[in-house]
Amino acid sequence: MIRFENVTKRLGGRNVLENLSFEIGEGEIFAIVGPSGTGKSVTLKHMVRLLTPTSGSVWIDGTEVSAL
Repeated sequence: MIRFENVTKRLGGRNVLENLSFEIGEGEIFAIVGPSGTGKSVTLKHMVRLLTPTSGSVWIDGTEVSAL
């Protein structure tokens, strides 16, 4: 399970993600689509811990990875 709780990421003086919340359950298929510059890659980088949120939290399998 992957859960984003009110994730905001500020880069270069602007909010790339703002209060993003969603949950992906085990076995679910989830797609992130949108035009360039809307935060798709930034969202994925939070999932693999290449970035940490400015505020909010990211949980994977019950562990808050944004706090590690």
